[in-house]
Amino acid sequence: MLLYQLPNRNFFQTQLRNLSYLIGSWRREPHSYFIAKSLWSYLMFIQSWLAWRFYSLSGKHTQQSFITLRFDDATVGQRKYALPIMEKYGLKGVLAVPTAAIGKKIVIHSLHNKYVPIQSWREVDEFVRCGWEIASHSRHHRSQNNIWLRGPWAKLSESELYEEIAGSKEDLKAKLGFIPKTLVVPGLTLTQNPLGRREIKLIVKHYQFFSVSLSDLNDIILNVPSKYMFGLWGIPIYSSPLLRPTIRKILRILLEKRGSWAILFFHDIGDDRQKKLLRKKDLQMIVREVLSHNNIEVVTFIEGVKECEGLI
Repeated sequence: MLLYQLPNRNFFQTQLRNLSYLIGSWRREPHSYFIAKSLWSYLMFIQSWLAWRFYSLSGKHTQQSFITLRFDDATVGQRKYALPIMEKYGLKGVLAVPTAAIGKKIVIHSLHNKYVPIQSWREVDEFVRCGWEIASHSRHHRSQNNIWLRGPWAKLSESELYEEIAGSKEDLKAKLGFIPKTLVVPGLTLTQNPLGRREIKLIVKHYQFFSVSLSDLNDIILNVPSKYMFGLWGIPIYSSPLLRPTIRKILRILLEKRGSWAILFFHDIGDDRQKKLLRKKDLQMIVREVLSHNNIEVVTFIEGVKECEGLI
């Protein structure tokens, strides 16, 4: 069952103040990439605030809630910053790996979304040794420039679709020696929904679980038979003036709705001077905020699903 948290008047007042701040910053710093990113991040937060989803878990855990920290794309920044931060606090995350990207000099998704992927499978294995869950993020992350409202793989042929979904599973088995249980679908946003039936059929065949970006359209149109798999909706998190109050709001809901599970996901991470989607100090803040509550436990996908009644 899903729990819904709808916005109130204070939420909208906060958004108006934040929008005014961003517009003022835009005037002071024309053509600033950071401000453009903040505006985009602001719209993503609006989407998340309007439609948070939290999973209701088994009644035997009524005093405990859960949170998963998912890191997409397997970037050098995640290995340099996220892995040590999580290790410092004894936490395990989920690393979503686009398998063909490992070892490339740079990956370019768009003009303002570029990153350097992890450079070797030995480095990916460092996450495994630290207890992280490794999930598939498709093989090539082929999710750009697709037909509006047709999903990230609408233009792929049957063989290309198989390569993206099943090929990445085969890569992880060959390189790391295990079969991943979870597929993190790339590129599912408000303009790339929903997954089609052929995609769902192939995912169900090769994975137990899948994770997508949070979106109302997924809830309305994406009809997955629960007897086969469990859809893990995630909330996108970016550095923004809204970040701290958003994290605190999420944690407050988890404390109020004991026995719930929220999934947060991140992209590339940089130091505090770099123009990345998430700054190192912001990830540290998120981890500290989570650990300040004894009744919220950080889990991987597999650990979280094991807590869900009747799924495993």
